[in-house]
Amino acid sequence: MQQDDDNLTLTQEHRTARLWDPLRIVAIFIAVSIVWILGTDWLLQQTVANADLRAQLQTWKGMAYIALLAALLVAVAAHAQDRPRQPDPKALQSIFSCMAAGLPKDWNKAWVVVRELGNSAGEGKFQAEFRYTTSPKDVSGQPLHPCDSRRVAGEVYGLNHYLSAEQQNWRSARLTFTRRADGASYQLKYEYPSAPGGSEAPAK
Repeated sequence: MQQDDDNLTLTQEHRTARLWDPLRIVAIFIAVSIVWILGTDWLLQQTVANADLRAQLQTWKGMAYIALLAALLVAVAAHAQDRPRQPDPKALQSIFSCMAAGLPKDWNKAWVVVRELGNSAGEGKFQAEFRYTTSPKDVSGQPLHPCDSRRVAGEVYGLNHYLSAEQQNWRSARLTFTRRADGASYQLKYEYPSAPGGSEAPAK
């Protein structure tokens, strides 16, 4: 059955604070700069009486600040490169639209679990399971038939683009859409192979 609201507005179900967002980086940079400049100037005034020596130390202080700033920028860039990005809403909308083709009008939650079976001749092989519920109390759900199961599995796998290299080695991925009054929220979780020693690696 074709779902009438297959273009619902999607929002992330669990939002996390983004410490490294641009505005926060700028705020931290300004705060550190003010503390450095005022603090070191005051320290030199209190400890160095010779004006010539103080001027020379001011130059060294500036060079030290540049070195410190460069190190901080390298750290921020490395952290930003490793941190997973939020998936493109258009990619999620494409997945949802295909799944919506098999949803009834009273759906409550729909999800797909994708498992990679291997890679042959540069082409990935996937196993995908689709289910939906019409009640929040239903945890097992019913089979869901999307417009193209292989396409959806490939698009879920394509979300690897938003993960760091280390996080792309997942065993299964579960993408869940939950109906809301103002649209639908999504939750994306990954299950990883067992960690050394036999313990299960935590889902992301």
